[in-house]
Amino acid sequence: MLVDYWTPMADDLIGVPAVEGRRSTIALSDPRAIVSEAERASGASRVVEWLGVGPVLIVPLVAEDRLSGASTFVGSQVWHAAGG
Repeated sequence: MLVDYWTPMADDLIGVPAVEGRRSTIALSDPRAIVSEAERASGASRVVEWLGVGPVLIVPLVAEDRLSGASTFVGSQVWHAAGG
């Protein structure tokens, strides 16, 4: 499991740490950025590659001007042409 390999850190590229200072939506279109981030933890990059992580969208959850969390949406590396 990924949770066994990747403990959240204050400078993470995804999740709350990514949006904490800026509070704006972040789109990562290059999955290599996530694999690179996962390399900080032994074995995590293999899990991320095995999952086929593609584009990532991180949306801050703000209420009453306070950051209360973030939703991270992960796409697949496989892209399908429209109608195909």
